[in-house]
Amino acid sequence: MRPDRASTAGAVRTAPPWITLDGITVRLRERWYLKNTSWQIREGEQWAIVGANGSGKTTLAKTLLGQMPVVAGRVIRHYQTADNASHAQPQISYVAPEQTRQLVAQARWQDRLVEFSAGSGRKRCHERRVKDLLETVVPSGSKDAGRELKMLAERTGIPHLLGTPVRALSSGETARVLFARALIQRPHLLILDEPFNGLDARARSDLADLARREIENGLKIVLITHRPAELLPAITHLALLNDGRIVDQGLRAKIAPLWLK
Repeated sequence: MRPDRASTAGAVRTAPPWITLDGITVRLRERWYLKNTSWQIREGEQWAIVGANGSGKTTLAKTLLGQMPVVAGRVIRHYQTADNASHAQPQISYVAPEQTRQLVAQARWQDRLVEFSAGSGRKRCHERRVKDLLETVVPSGSKDAGRELKMLAERTGIPHLLGTPVRALSSGETARVLFARALIQRPHLLILDEPFNGLDARARSDLADLARREIENGLKIVLITHRPAELLPAITHLALLNDGRIVDQGLRAKIAPLWLK
């Protein structure tokens, strides 16, 4: 399916394209995925990549991020112009459960380092806190990084967590902090890869509400999920994957029943 013929239940897609996958195939180790895949995200659309576990959803997301070797076809980034092609600001940010595991591993390593430094009589190492985590990704061009960080914390409901050690965060708090870390990079598109995994009902509701507010403020979101109940109300289009391929794509009202089958 070519980008200009994407399944939209008869609707005419007149909004300008933001990113296009034109007949791509990608390589993951010794296997090829997404063979001859065409897909397009246009301005004003909110997409979810859906399908069973292992269907290729994260592979598709990492292709958008430019992290997969494209062995055929091309990825057209319409948002890149001569003015911003070399700009350091990322256009796409990514939040995934694997980042939580990385934070936990780093926190454990930091704990061991703190214990070692205290026991050896050396100057005590600083325990990594949420504020430290966010400061590492503040765009270099920020004129007032402290003020920007404070405003983002208030926007995402985490000002009370800035002084909290990363290792002490609950799963729901970690999800909000990772969301904030992605937003501080000022992306135009945010990919949320199974963001509700491991969260209780309250944390899922809080995170969904945070995503809703950012969408209302103009942020594009690509949600990756294998659970129909996790679709955000703002999602307008679905890309349905199976066995490493997009098997159908288009308006949510058309694709959702196919997914449920």
